[in-house]
Amino acid sequence: MKRTISLIVATAIAGIAFSGTAIATARLKTSAVVDGTTIRLGDVMEGAGAASKAIVSEAPEPGKRQVIRVAMIKAIAEKHGVKWQETAIRSLPVSRASHIVPQEVLMLSIKDAIVAQGVSEEIAVALLNTSIRLYVPRGSDVSVAVDDIQYNKERGTFNAMVRSPADDKDGVRKEIRGRGYAVMDVPVLNHRIPVGQKITEGDVTWTEMRVDRAGRNLVTNIAEIVGKAPKRNLRPNRPLRTTDLRRPIVIAKGASVTMVVSIPGMTLSVTGRALEDGGRGDTIGIMNPQTHSVVEGVVVSPTRVDVRMRQNTLASLN
Repeated sequence: MKRTISLIVATAIAGIAFSGTAIATARLKTSAVVDGTTIRLGDVMEGAGAASKAIVSEAPEPGKRQVIRVAMIKAIAEKHGVKWQETAIRSLPVSRASHIVPQEVLMLSIKDAIVAQGVSEEIAVALLNTSIRLYVPRGSDVSVAVDDIQYNKERGTFNAMVRSPADDKDGVRKEIRGRGYAVMDVPVLNHRIPVGQKITEGDVTWTEMRVDRAGRNLVTNIAEIVGKAPKRNLRPNRPLRTTDLRRPIVIAKGASVTMVVSIPGMTLSVTGRALEDGGRGDTIGIMNPQTHSVVEGVVVSPTRVDVRMRQNTLASLN
């Protein structure tokens, strides 16, 4: 009897599987990303079969998202004979696959358009809205065409209409505003140099900076750097001021030096202790450890300081 019942059940199941009665095999996705300009049933459902190419809606623009009502998807699926598993989801977000045009490409294209109007090539472009993004479809070229640009030479401002990809007349368009600045090349350190260490030509490179940010004491010639030393820790690739540099240290603070005083017909010398770092030609303070008196002298070598003559200099040395 049990064998007969099992056979009946198995036959019934087989009948359902091979009959024309549809089984709910299609399943709604929770979200979708599309490449083209349209959203199709196969983009939002799994197992839609031959109905996968049925159009559901237009796709959002690159980089954007839209929400589709599940009721609309269900109606289109049923129209094409697709049965699906019921779901509690009421809406489905769909995004357009895209990538961002690098701002460097965007600004270079705008700069070229400004230069084409007869402006000096020594300019740099800055966007007023640095968070602006230009999205293009995934797989597209990220080249940029400037369809129109208005540049105010006096104010240095521009208003441009750009398009990407450059060879696509129907490409993504966006209005960009910003400023154009005069720039100049200045020498900078290409890596960190210890304080007091002599800078060589191999330690220096060039970078571009805005003229309006030059300020006072800006180093503009490599000769102003080579042979000097940092006074403090300096960040690489940053413009330098003359106040950032000094002669390389040849006498360190606390070092034992010979203080020399020369007067007509006589030279006096005594051992002292440097009270500060000094490079050749620098004036530093030196203390006589016996008298604890302090005098000033000019650094001549790593071991010698020529003391300036004053009324009490000789007394300080004794």
